[in-house]
Amino acid sequence: MPELPEVENVGRHLIRKIRGYRFEKIRINRLDVLKSARTTPANREARLGVGGRLDTFHRHGKRLALEFDDGRVIEFSLGMSGHLIVEAIGSEETRDHAHLIWTVRHPRNGRTRRLIWRDPRRFGGVWAWVDMKTMIDQKWGSIGDDALQVKYESFRDVIKGTRRSIKTALLDQNLIAGIGNIYADEALHRAGIRPRRMASRLRRSETKSLHKAVQEILIEAIEAGGSTIQSFKDPEGGSGRYQSAHAVYGRSGESCHSCGAVIRSMVLNGRTTAWCSECQK
Repeated sequence: MPELPEVENVGRHLIRKIRGYRFEKIRINRLDVLKSARTTPANREARLGVGGRLDTFHRHGKRLALEFDDGRVIEFSLGMSGHLIVEAIGSEETRDHAHLIWTVRHPRNGRTRRLIWRDPRRFGGVWAWVDMKTMIDQKWGSIGDDALQVKYESFRDVIKGTRRSIKTALLDQNLIAGIGNIYADEALHRAGIRPRRMASRLRRSETKSLHKAVQEILIEAIEAGGSTIQSFKDPEGGSGRYQSAHAVYGRSGESCHSCGAVIRSMVLNGRTTAWCSECQK
C-alpha cells in the first residue's frame, strides 16, 4: 500500500502537471469506486470537480485531496492499487480498470489532458466534498496527526499511551497517520529499536530518536520519489527510487549494511517485519 511519501509524490506530480486546468467533463466507468453517499445522478459531475479549476492539493497521512478554485474537494485513498494518471489526449494507452476519466483543459493555451483514476483491486476509493472544512470535520479529523508534521510532544504522548508493540503502534493510523510497513521497519532500524518492544516502555531517548528517524526517513523517501515495491507509479508512470536505500525492509536473509549481521524477519500482528538483531537491541 502506498504510504506517506508515495502519496505526497502523487500530489506534487498532479500540481506540477495540471494545476490551473479546468475539469471539463468526466466519464464514470465504474460507479462503486465513488464512496460519497450524497452524490446523485443530478449532482455527480459537479461534485466531482466538473467546471472547476484545480487549485492545490492537500495530504494527511496516506490521504490525498485535490481542492478546486471554488472550494470543492475530491479525496482519494490509493488503497492497495489505486493510481492517478495524467496523459495527453491522443497519446493515451488502452488502460484496463480506468474507472474515472476526467478531461481537463489549460485555460490559456488550450492544452487538453486526461486524468485517470484506476484501482484494479478496489481497496481504495474516491470521495466528493463540498469544501475542506467538511472533509476535515467528517473524515480527516478522526485520524492521528500527520507523521511528517507531528511534534515530538504529541508523538511521545500517543506512543507512550498504548500498550502494544512499537511496530504495531506506528502502523495505527489513529495514532500517527502516514506510516506503513515499509517506513515503520526503516525508522525502527535507524532508531535502534526492536519492533516487538512495548511502546509504553520506550525510554525518553528512544522516543526522541524514533520521532527523528520517522521524519528523516519520510523526507528522504519523498525526495527519492517513494518506494516502488510492486505496483506504485507516479501520475507520469515513473517508479520510486527509495527501495534501493532500504536498510531492512524486504531484505530478510541479507547482510545489514551497518553491521553485517543477517537481517531477520517475523510476522507481527499479521505484518511481515524485518529487523537487525545487532543494530536493534
